[in-house]
Amino acid sequence: MRANHGMDYMQKLFAQCGKVMLTIVQMPQPVIALIHAVAAAGCQLLATCDLAVAADVARFAVSGINVGLFCASPSVALARNMGRKQAMEMLLTGDFIDAAEAQHRGLVNRVVPLDRLDAEVKQLTDSICGKSASAIAMGKQAFYQQLELGLEGAYELTTETMACNMMCADAGEGIDAFMQKRKPVWPASAPSAALPHGQF
Repeated sequence: MRANHGMDYMQKLFAQCGKVMLTIVQMPQPVIALIHAVAAAGCQLLATCDLAVAADVARFAVSGINVGLFCASPSVALARNMGRKQAMEMLLTGDFIDAAEAQHRGLVNRVVPLDRLDAEVKQLTDSICGKSASAIAMGKQAFYQQLELGLEGAYELTTETMACNMMCADAGEGIDAFMQKRKPVWPASAPSAALPHGQF
């Protein structure tokens, strides 16, 4: 980065990074971060992911401040995953936190021994993959959109989302399966109703 220290280069670099983070949030599939060691430069990426599973030996930091660079763009994901003061402490100190503290602060969902990390992520993905893909896509989109709205707007959006979701074939199949005490067989087709304010 020191070799290309011009403003134009830096703007393009950080804009591209922002696009990657937005892509993760906007894609219909859940994205799971798996952290087996140190997440420092990667802390923004893991905070952006929908879910995160860490080994108990993992450590986390946003340490740009240690070299004179406030991690402004990583602060977007951090502030949306943990308390404001906890995020600001990480950003201002550059200090590492351990996996247990990261879970306590809401940065990761689960912490397991390193030798169980892959199995834990597989268990989580198997659980999610057994659900309706269209419901997950609708739900993920609505979840992130409502975070940007006021309370009334959030309820308007999510009420409309649930109504649209009920019109999907998967919801019908899921309700029928529940009533018939069987596992649902999700249709392979795309959802029949689109969400307001966007597409998935």
